[in-house]
Amino acid sequence: MTRRFTFLAVLAILAVAGCGERSHSRTDAGPPADAGGRDAASCDPIRCAPPCYSLTGPDGCPVCRCDGPECAADADCVVAGDLRACCGECGAVYPRSRVLAEECIARPGDRVPTACLPTSCEGIMCPADPCPSVTRGVCAAGACTAVHDCPSGHVEFLGECAPACAAHADCILASVVASCCGNCERVFPRALAADRPCIVPAGDTPPAGCAPDPAECALVDCPDIFCAGGHAACMADGQCMFVESTDTCPAGTMDVDGRCVPI
Repeated sequence: MTRRFTFLAVLAILAVAGCGERSHSRTDAGPPADAGGRDAASCDPIRCAPPCYSLTGPDGCPVCRCDGPECAADADCVVAGDLRACCGECGAVYPRSRVLAEECIARPGDRVPTACLPTSCEGIMCPADPCPSVTRGVCAAGACTAVHDCPSGHVEFLGECAPACAAHADCILASVVASCCGNCERVFPRALAADRPCIVPAGDTPPAGCAPDPAECALVDCPDIFCAGGHAACMADGQCMFVESTDTCPAGTMDVDGRCVPI
């Protein structure tokens, strides 16, 4: 089954690529015979598919590196997207260490640097098919692998897995503060927001590292934003829901032991 995977930020994965797709002028084994440093503009284009990644080679041009192991436990693998790709809004599984190290590979709610977004996609034909559903990654034999369902006790939330709520306190109002235009507060699972520094609970001070670059934002024409009032509630199926009223639960449900169940 396939579907479109929508991130909170504008995310995209690499198009069709593999570890074997490297620059013609070098390999990971070492510098070419005429190595002496090259202008980056003269380097051949290169794209590396997970679990491989790009780094600068001895001659100054990018190379694909496919070393490992990438992980020791499932928690070491996360769903993210490469902002530099022209096509798609699909998620892929990356090692957590790489996502934290590279600002152009982002998770939902992470800051999206303008410098990472593609600027020359004219003429590129993007596939019309939707993306494969990816909700989480698992560590198998030291490599991060995509899985298309959530483990027991978790629910799918915006295309990834989050712990199912057991009470209203497990759901919070928060906003993604990494955007130039700001965002309305919306409902997040508390555990997921705690894992994303740039998803900030209502009333908390945003971390300095999440603020977008003022120079980048000067080029952005932000629309008018009108935010509805409400609060977070935990539903009987473990999902967190935004309730636009003063009632504890949405219409058609009632509060039973801290969750909203159908009447």
